[in-house]
Amino acid sequence: MLVEAKSGTSMSDPYLYPESEVLKNLADIHDMDILKDMEADYSSFRL
Repeated sequence: MLVEAKSGTSMSDPYLYPESEVLKNLADIHDMDILKDMEADYSSFRL
């Protein structure tokens, strides 16, 4: 995801992995589908 800077230049979102739409995470997972599966497994484990 690119964020439009006030000066008209683009800059990348510091909370996303470069070249992806995936938020940086402690598991260092860059694939959205794998991250969703991991989050679902972790959430059900915590219940």
